[in-house]
Amino acid sequence: MDTLNRISRWLKRQHVVTYCVTQDNTPWCANAFYLYDAQSVAFYFLSDPGTRHGKMAGIRAPAAGTVNGQPKTIALIRGVQFSGELRLLSGNEAAMRLAAWYRRFPAARAMSAPVWELRIDELKFTDNTLGFGKSLSGRGYQESSFSISRLNAGKSSGVRLVTICPSSTTTSRS
Repeated sequence: MDTLNRISRWLKRQHVVTYCVTQDNTPWCANAFYLYDAQSVAFYFLSDPGTRHGKMAGIRAPAAGTVNGQPKTIALIRGVQFSGELRLLSGNEAAMRLAAWYRRFPAARAMSAPVWELRIDELKFTDNTLGFGKSLSGRGYQESSFSISRLNAGKSSGVRLVTICPSSTTTSRS
C-alpha cells in the first residue's frame, strides 16, 4: 500500500481538522468537522464566511493546518501537518460536497453554513507507532520518491510529501 493510501485511511478515521489562515501578517486558526476525499486530496467542511477566519480567507486563501488523534501515550501519536489552498465552494460542486458531508455528519443537518474545500499541496504524516518521530513518505516505510497527479483547473499538480527521520530529512515534489 502506498504512502498516500496509508495517510488517507488514517485521515478518514479522524474527524476534526485545525486550519489556519493569515491576513496582514496576522494568523488565525479554526477547528472544523471534516470530510476527507482521497481522490482530490482535500478536506471539506462547513464554516460561516462571517467568522474571523472566514473573513480573513475571503473566497480563496493559502492555509495550513493539522489533524491529530488524542492518544495518552507518546508512542501512539499520529498526526498530519499540511499546507494548501482554502476556497469557498458554490453551485453544484458545493451541493455535491454538502450532501457527502451530511452523510458523514447527519446530526449536523440543522447547521446552515457554506462548504469549503481545503486542497492539500504539502503533507507530512508523523506516526510514532513506527518509532519515535517517524514520518511517512514514499512507499511503505521506506524513504523514496512519491508523487501523484491530479487535475486542478486543467493543470497537473501534485502533493508534496515530507519525511523527517532521525538521521536525515528528505522531500519529494511531484
